[in-house]
Amino acid sequence: MERRKSIFKKLKAQFYILIFFLLFLALFPICFSICVPIYLFRFIVTMARKVFRRDLGNLINTRSAVIATDNASDNPKWNLCVWITLDGNLDFVQFRQTFLHDIVLETNSKGELVNPEYQQYYAKWLGFLFWKWEKAFDIREHMKYYFENLKGGSYLEKVTTNKELRQIIKGLTSEPFGHEKSPWEFLFIPNFREEDDHSAPAPTTESNKSVLIFRVHHGFCDGYAILWLLLKRLNKVGLERVAKPAKLPKGRGRTWRVLLNRIFSWLRAPYDFMTLMVESKDKNEWHLSQETLERPFNTAFTPRIPLKYIKEIKNGNNVSFTSVIMAALTASIRNSMIERGAKVPRKMTTAVAVPMPGHPDKLRNHFIFSFMSLPVGVSDPKKRLMKIEKNYKKLKQSSVNLFSFLMIPVFGGLFTWMIDWFSFNHFSTVLTSNFPGPAESMHFIAGGNNNKVLDINFSAGMGTGNVGVGFCMMSYAHGMRIIASADKNILPTDEAVEELNVKIEEELKVLRNLHCGNTTV
Repeated sequence: MERRKSIFKKLKAQFYILIFFLLFLALFPICFSICVPIYLFRFIVTMARKVFRRDLGNLINTRSAVIATDNASDNPKWNLCVWITLDGNLDFVQFRQTFLHDIVLETNSKGELVNPEYQQYYAKWLGFLFWKWEKAFDIREHMKYYFENLKGGSYLEKVTTNKELRQIIKGLTSEPFGHEKSPWEFLFIPNFREEDDHSAPAPTTESNKSVLIFRVHHGFCDGYAILWLLLKRLNKVGLERVAKPAKLPKGRGRTWRVLLNRIFSWLRAPYDFMTLMVESKDKNEWHLSQETLERPFNTAFTPRIPLKYIKEIKNGNNVSFTSVIMAALTASIRNSMIERGAKVPRKMTTAVAVPMPGHPDKLRNHFIFSFMSLPVGVSDPKKRLMKIEKNYKKLKQSSVNLFSFLMIPVFGGLFTWMIDWFSFNHFSTVLTSNFPGPAESMHFIAGGNNNKVLDINFSAGMGTGNVGVGFCMMSYAHGMRIIASADKNILPTDEAVEELNVKIEEELKVLRNLHCGNTTV
């Protein structure tokens, strides 16, 4: 009976894939005929703004426009937060002046601002998104002490615990940016304590730590651009110390064979895309409507996990680093659903941020979101890991990645109301974003104190759509920390998300024990 059900589901899925593919082929000429006039009108609007709207800057580029339609000043769903833990207190006033003169006011050989976006915000005109100048830009509105509204100068002495930091990050992932203000800011927290409460002795000059938070809306730039800013521009750390996206595969062999393969790939790519869409549509108890989702999501951080530990699992099982992480996340979801009495589906889809090669040294978005199946229904840890490895290889080799990358500017050039429809994630329950940071430890020189960087972490909003669970992670030096987030209707408290993280650590131990015996993270 179960076998018949499985066969029926597969046949049903193939039927839908074929129908959608045929519809794509039939509607493509019609869509093309509709889009061309829109792109022509977009060009006319661009020229007209020079005469009628001199207060506007350039059009927001098409790759960023697909995210910038999210309103950064009203219930934003695409905020990014990167925070750096420093040894000692940063000279924040000096850092603010350095950033203003070296980055915000930087000009090229023609005397033009290199990055005018730091003084601009998103504005809509005639159906398209432009950059618009702030009326009275003030660097102090974008770079400030987090607690500077405390009475007197007490914000300089206030001690902040790790528990308080978690709540700060949790709030910032959904907090709106100022109205008619550029959607970015640096927030500084001096006197940081890594303990969860105030019972430990107050930090001394020798034991002092501080936290620098860079918060930005995703329409402003992506994670790689943030790394480029924080590492290369501010601290002269070359990005060769950061793992880069793999180059897109090139055809090999005779010219005619390569040409035929490329033609076949282009014919196959739309079919593969429709297959991905059909197979990625989730239906489970954790797949909630956007109207049901409540922000900010509950949030918890794992301890720093040694990269060496994950690599041992990777090498022992002959799988990729990413597959080990994904296997631990999948097991944590499965075990949490079982613990809470939720029905465990055969699979659950995660949206995966895929950085693309050739990222420009600018404030840009240069990535795609794809989808990957997490086999939450598989109970055996080894089989689950190997299934994830298979799915991850499929993701990396898929023709959909290049197809999606080339199609994003097509959608990003349309009217904003059209972009909203295309950019809504109806499919996945989970979102995963994992990008590598510096392989070796570094110092933060931009503040003048040459502070040693102790840790770098990353968290984000889960975007528009039905995502109710998210995992963000960024490696630094020889470790990484996983930031888990979940909607209140799925995991009702921060403590419940903390339990999810514990299950991640437990699964890593299980995977380690498959070939190395008992150990600890």
